Amino acid sequence: MSTVIACSWVTGWPGIKSRPRFPRTDPAAVLIYIAHHRDVRFEEQFVIRHIVAFELETPDDDARLAHIRRMQDVLEALASLDEVESITVRPDLGTVDGHWDVVLVSEHRSNADLEAYQAHPEHQKAAKIAGEFVARRAIVDYEY
Repeated sequence: MSTVIACSWVTGWPGIKSRPRFPRTDPAAVLIYIAHHRDVRFEEQFVIRHIVAFELETPDDDARLAHIRRMQDVLEALASLDEVESITVRPDLGTVDGHWDVVLVSEHRSNADLEAYQAHPEHQKAAKIAGEFVARRAIVDYEY
């Protein structure tokens, strides 16, 4: 008895230009093939990653750590918004001079969701609180 892996053999595998060279009835070969081609992404699976690095201006290390904790609480609470897939706020390890103090990484299903998140009143409120001691910020948005 053989097991047939569900995929479209008539039209080929989505996102893969050539048909794999193994019997489609061999599940182990299919899994190995998928593992080696896991970087193949399909258009509907792309996600927008939003990264913000913050440099803080605080009077001392205690104030810096307190503000970082406050930033985490306020910004990570935004994970409840529909437009946010995930959000993480973390401090730098502090092992190298010159690194920025804090980073926010959030993921969104689309650029429209990212724009809606940035315009959302809860985000605006959180950004105002989190930005209290921010001297500079650097932002990168990319699709993956």
